Parts: sequence; C-alpha cells; structure tokens
Amino acid sequence: MYGLEIDTAPGKELIPLIFEHKTFQYFNEFYTERVKWSGYPLIHDRFITYGIFHDFVFQNTFDAPTVAIFLDYAIQIAQNETDSLFINALFLVKDISSISKNLYIPTAQQVNDILDLKSRVEKRSFYSNIITFWESLLENIEPYLHLPMRAYEVNKNDFSKHIDINFPSIDNNTPASCPVSIAELNNYISEIRGEYDPLKFVRSAQIENKKFWMWLYTSNKPVIYHWYIYVYQNEKGEHFIKQHSMHSVVNETPEMLLLNLNY
Repeated sequence: MYGLEIDTAPGKELIPLIFEHKTFQYFNEFYTERVKWSGYPLIHDRFITYGIFHDFVFQNTFDAPTVAIFLDYAIQIAQNETDSLFINALFLVKDISSISKNLYIPTAQQVNDILDLKSRVEKRSFYSNIITFWESLLENIEPYLHLPMRAYEVNKNDFSKHIDINFPSIDNNTPASCPVSIAELNNYISEIRGEYDPLKFVRSAQIENKKFWMWLYTSNKPVIYHWYIYVYQNEKGEHFIKQHSMHSVVNETPEMLLLNLNY
C-alpha cells in the first residue's frame, strides 16, 4: 500500500514542540523546512492534491488562544517572506484562518495586517493559484472586513502595477550577440519529434544582468505544437539553451514567459 508524500515530509518532529511551547522559533522552523522541501504550497500526490502544511493544520486539535498565537506567527512570516516564496506564506495564513472561523474572532490588527498583504498578492498575481489562495483567505475573514469582499479582490494582471514587463531588448531586438548560433539551435531542436516550421525569432531581452534570446518553434504534423526555444545567459556569462512548451496554441507571450522566469 502506498503512503502519501507528506508522511515522510521534514519537520514532523517540530509539530508537537510547536503545540507544547507555542514559540515563533519552532513555528518558523517548521515553515522553513516545509518550504525548502517543496517550494510550492500544493502537493500533487498521484490522484490527490493537498497542502504542504496539511499534517500540522488538519491533524491536530486547536483552541482559540492557540489559533490566535499561530495566526500572528503566520502573518509575521508572510510580512517578511521574499516575493518568490510569498505564496507559501500566504497559503499558511489561509490555512490558519480557516481553523479560526469556528474558534476565534481575529483582532482588528490581524485583519488589517492580512489586508495589507494585498499589494504582495498583486505583485505576484501571475503566479498560478495565488489569487485563489487570497480569495479563500478573504472568505475566511469576510465577517470582519471593513468593506465588501470585492473591494479587496486581486486581478490576474495587477502585477503590472508593480512590474514593468516592457523589458529592454538587445541589439535592436535582434539575435546578433546571442552566444549560440542558429546551427547549434537547429541541432538542439532536432531531438524534438515531429515536423516543424523553421525557427522564428521573437525577441531579445535584458533583465538586470541576465540576457535572453527567444524563438518560436511550431509543429504542423502530426499535431500542432508550439515551443519557445530560448538562450539564457546568466550574470557570469554562462549560457544555456532551454525550451518551454505550449501545446496546441501560443498561450503565453514572450514577456509573460520572461516574467515567470525572472520573478
């Protein structure tokens, strides 16, 4: 019989210590170990999906004073987490707030601190599921909101308030200084099965000290299939050929791919 991935997740030894001592140190150490282990708040485990904090949140008994303490800890983590890992902290706040619904009324300060996270959610609104997590959190605290819930909702394009995706191009948006030749690219894509149109250059970009050159690669037989083939050059000048598949339609702009690769 197969066990679940979370059955062997790190940090299990910290859970009883968290409930016994109720210190931020143990709580934060548990959070850090889980995020380091997974990197994303959901685990897709064969035919089921659950959160990386499931054994902590849903397999223990809470009382109101404990929920109050842990909600404060989760909010503190979310306030200080890096942008790239913030989605994990948001998920933890959501989980703790879901417990509090029938046990504990959050303080006005906790509600305000949660609402202050909205700008962090906007900044990463292009992340998969982050808006869903945010809306679930809002539903958990809806009775205590100052305004209707819709006033705090986030749109998937709200990241544009914080990040300009008009990334500067290189060499007048040409592959002139790309460290990989067309011959090398053609050799790379020769391993992709199917009949494809010639590579079509779509754009170059420089983001801080990183450089990108991107081509569109389209198959017409046996099925329609699209790829971005791109060359990435890091801060050290090392370069790599990479690929991004999009199946039957070009469902992502080069700018959105660059956004996901860099933020």
